[in-house]
Amino acid sequence: MTSTPISRLPRLALIFLLAGVAATAANGASAPVKKPGEAPMAKPSARVVTIYEKACIVCHEEGVQGAPIPGEAFDWEDRLSYGMQELYANTIEGMGVSMPPRGTCDDCTDAELKAVVDFMTGKQ
Repeated sequence: MTSTPISRLPRLALIFLLAGVAATAANGASAPVKKPGEAPMAKPSARVVTIYEKACIVCHEEGVQGAPIPGEAFDWEDRLSYGMQELYANTIEGMGVSMPPRGTCDDCTDAELKAVVDFMTGKQ
């Protein structure tokens, strides 16, 4: 896997980038899966950030076992073509060995997991 500018950013910078509050001009990266002209993304709740850092970042920061990397539009393109409901279901139910059910966050509610998916895809 080739290294990308987004994967070299520190975790906190990645979170700000995903939230649409960090300047991206320095590395030329764009906001996650966002099209030109869309409204800026809202800042994620502290709970969403905590869940992402606790359960998701382990695989999604570097694309472990094909996990889509937040901020990499190509990684999400195919998945988004199935719709958000399918992404939510895959997150909650899991996908074989590559995506564990609930992303290993057994104490997360369905609503919280959906909020994290929205955050990671830039669809919040």
